Amino acid sequence: MKSFVNFTLKQTVFLNVVFVILTVAGVFSLLTTPVENMPPVDMGKVFITTIYYGASADDVENLVTNEIEDALDGLENVEYIQSRSRRNASSVEVKFLDDTDYEALYDELRFRVLNVKKKLPQGADDPMFFYVDTKMWIPVIVVNLIGDLGNRTLKLLSDELKSNLIKIDGVQAVKIAGEYEKEFHVTIDPEKLRDLGVTFSEVADAIRSYNTRIPTGRFKKGSRNMMLDTGNTLDSQQDILDVVVRRDGDGNYIHVRDLTIASGVSHRDPDTISSVNGQSTISLLVQKEDSGNSVSIAEKVKEMATAFEASHKTDDLSIVVTYDSTVEINDSVKTLGGNLILGMSMVVLILWITLGFRNAMLTAIGIPFSFMVTLIIVKYSGQSINTISLFSFVLVSGIIVDDAIIVVENVYRHFEMGKSLRESVVDGVSEVILPIASAALTTVLAFLPMLIMTGTTGDFFSVIPKAVTFALIASLFEAVFCLPVHILDWGPKKHKKIEHQSITEYQSTSDESINNISSSDLSGIEPQRASDKSNPKGFQQMAF
Repeated sequence: MKSFVNFTLKQTVFLNVVFVILTVAGVFSLLTTPVENMPPVDMGKVFITTIYYGASADDVENLVTNEIEDALDGLENVEYIQSRSRRNASSVEVKFLDDTDYEALYDELRFRVLNVKKKLPQGADDPMFFYVDTKMWIPVIVVNLIGDLGNRTLKLLSDELKSNLIKIDGVQAVKIAGEYEKEFHVTIDPEKLRDLGVTFSEVADAIRSYNTRIPTGRFKKGSRNMMLDTGNTLDSQQDILDVVVRRDGDGNYIHVRDLTIASGVSHRDPDTISSVNGQSTISLLVQKEDSGNSVSIAEKVKEMATAFEASHKTDDLSIVVTYDSTVEINDSVKTLGGNLILGMSMVVLILWITLGFRNAMLTAIGIPFSFMVTLIIVKYSGQSINTISLFSFVLVSGIIVDDAIIVVENVYRHFEMGKSLRESVVDGVSEVILPIASAALTTVLAFLPMLIMTGTTGDFFSVIPKAVTFALIASLFEAVFCLPVHILDWGPKKHKKIEHQSITEYQSTSDESINNISSSDLSGIEPQRASDKSNPKGFQQMAF
């Protein structure tokens, strides 16, 4: 490992350039990565709706629903197919298996259904596809046009504003809600009813029966199915006025026009009335693309809406935003970002107290660097900055400095032993490379099981292990490659002055103390002659 550390220390200029480039790229990613409230998640569901006016539920089932189900037969990775046939409409729900390629399956589904469009009855509309994802019910912003102008006028104004909003970069679709369904209304004169002896129910029944197609059978020619029916369909306003209500004994006809005092196009009584501040409204729901930034889109929508309101001020038009996802996004960013900054500040404070100011700064620099590198990976892996990813950053803010703390403390320990700074860096870093790599790996492995979760829940929570893993990899890179170079450039230059007692001073002090022993201290001690057996050579031994 020492040879590896020595090699990295020789690449000082290269590593510093890489450090700067990654930091700048991280700032760029921070400014350009899509910001949204929740991550975009596909539900893996598709609804196929086909309208067939005038057909009974049985004919819809046999002529439309069965054809679509036969076309989907054999489609891979399908969990279930549910269908519902009712008068005038067919609905088929397709649920794909979890964790499959939803987009590829959706393209294959559309291809199969559109290929059988010629087999559908001649009067049936083209199938409509609804792909279910989070953007389907969570718009970026909702713009409401309100005023005492009538629903039709508001609809025309909303179409004008929609044509402008759809041009904003990142906007996928703008849907209009709150429009009343148009109808042709006929007002019957009660006096004419009494004069001609006709009841209101007779008029209503006549119109209803005239506008009914009665299926009488089916005819198949080649690959096409055709429905045989009898009856009529009201295609124009004049057809309604020409409906025969009664025929008397003299052969005279009583038509609807003979009983009418007023007629015209209006709207059906709505089941749901949309209003803002007690006034009628039509809403525009702005949906974004996956690569779109919710914050920038919402700002541009507000600017266009304000300009549109100013240009129609004389029309007594007001524009109100009732759902702005950026409010929740900004609150989440403010809360989690504040917690992140507070956590980083506390980490730096603890490092300052325990390691000193210089070592604390060398360690703390890895926190923003790790986050910047993580944002680079997040951007180019197709992820976004959202509530869950910010939560992951807060979660990992105290973990990503562990590697740097170990490296700095071990290098500082070697430096205190009297080694040179370069030697301390080589020895200190080489000793802990494998331990810090193992520590980072164990933390990553603790979060990776969250990727095993399947379905929509798994897609939501997969953001956490990805963000944590990216941050830990970035912190390990910084601790192994960049931090040793920073310590060598900006680390401590002088050793602490510690008073050491030399061995020579200790020896001289010991000899001097021994020499101070006087002969008078030994005056009471008498020598003893050892026996010849114990001391055959006759040496004298002193016993104390």
